Amino acid sequence: MQEMKFATALIALFTTLFLLTLNVDNPCLAQDNGEDVVIGKYCKVESKILGEEQTYLVHLPSGYESSQERYPVVYCMNGTMLSNFAVSTATLDRLGFELIPQMILIGIDSSRAGVIPCRDQEKVDKLVSYIQEELVPHIDKNYRTENYRILFGQSNTALFSIYLMLSRPDAFDAVIAASPSFNWCSEFINEKAERLFAERGSLKKFLYIPFGGRDYKELVVDSIPPFVEVLKAKAPADMHWQVELMENDGHVPIASLNNGLLELFPDFLASDELRAQGIEALDAHYLELTRRYGFEISTPEEAIFDFAYQFRRQQKFAEMVPIFKELLRRYPGSWRSNFFLAEAYQNTGEKELALEFYRKTLEIRPDFNTAKQRIEALEKEK
Repeated sequence: MQEMKFATALIALFTTLFLLTLNVDNPCLAQDNGEDVVIGKYCKVESKILGEEQTYLVHLPSGYESSQERYPVVYCMNGTMLSNFAVSTATLDRLGFELIPQMILIGIDSSRAGVIPCRDQEKVDKLVSYIQEELVPHIDKNYRTENYRILFGQSNTALFSIYLMLSRPDAFDAVIAASPSFNWCSEFINEKAERLFAERGSLKKFLYIPFGGRDYKELVVDSIPPFVEVLKAKAPADMHWQVELMENDGHVPIASLNNGLLELFPDFLASDELRAQGIEALDAHYLELTRRYGFEISTPEEAIFDFAYQFRRQQKFAEMVPIFKELLRRYPGSWRSNFFLAEAYQNTGEKELALEFYRKTLEIRPDFNTAKQRIEALEKEK
């Protein structure tokens, strides 16, 4: 599993580096001096349960504004802590390139609420109710969400996240609980898990618990094994769970969300063999994933793009045309597909069509100098 995670991360990195080499004037490198970098937006929701207005942070996936797609949602505890939100944002953006579905990120402010079960029980139950009964409906109403939710907690909020799953198992489809501080109430949580597992013969949920080899020994490391024994002995067969020790890391390993999402979507990235089979095979693969996860998973632009790009490497420009036309039908806002379709038309002698799609490229990316140069060269040939 570690080798797969490393390999898939390298694929994403190399693909990103390739795209950056298309043009040195990439907009990521050419912003105005002093311009702010924005990764999210503060929003408010009125909570009757907590008796006060609550703040949350939201980060929308790339292309959200120009599409009509719906997205799964990751709810991040301690999510208004900017360093935590920034790492989670970077993780979703990088993996959402093609390793997992693109997702909306919601940062939950839990700084003023009790989060330790059996210690702040009344506050904990109010926070659980607020998240399920007020925050989630508010997010579903105001954003294009899929009915698939992931809860990500760390340390005390990891323990809270496990408690929420055991208390209201239908609230979230997956829980990633990094370095849960079980020792606060280990017996309480273990007994609650045993009761739930006895009541539910089926529990199609995902639970991932990472912790560090240099983690807090009594609070985390020594208190995880008893919970693991409960999972081994009592968890329903259809519940997917994994505990991962990150040997060289400490409390709340920084790769927790990254590794949890890769474990949750292990075969989202289509293999090279599958990509070589073409669009129909790719569509069948993602239709199967749609059935498995219960929400619509469209064939990613990257998967089709990689299939199409092999014909460019082989200089089979005529074969490129129908594939990039199909890509643009599905993803009309893609500057890359417009550019490479224009290039295909240019190399098959259809200069007017080439000009049309180079111009469409510039409408999306006005700073793309390569497209400007191609247009100037084609107009001189008239």
